[in-house]
Amino acid sequence: MPILPTVIVHGGCHDRPIDEINPHVEGTQAACAAGYKMLQETGSAMDAVRAAIRVLEDNPVPAELHNAGVR
Repeated sequence: MPILPTVIVHGGCHDRPIDEINPHVEGTQAACAAGYKMLQETGSAMDAVRAAIRVLEDNPVPAELHNAGVR
């Protein structure tokens, strides 16, 4: 049975106002997708992590929504 790679992104643990839920979920899903794509392309878990974090940091929603870095 083949082992399938999995990417899990933790998008924070704060209560969210109802109007921030969809952008928050969309941001974490985009980060997962970017990490998974990189994992498929390079096979490197470290590259996948960097790709996922980059998406969270560059997300156009309010910076504090994901709190992923210093950008």
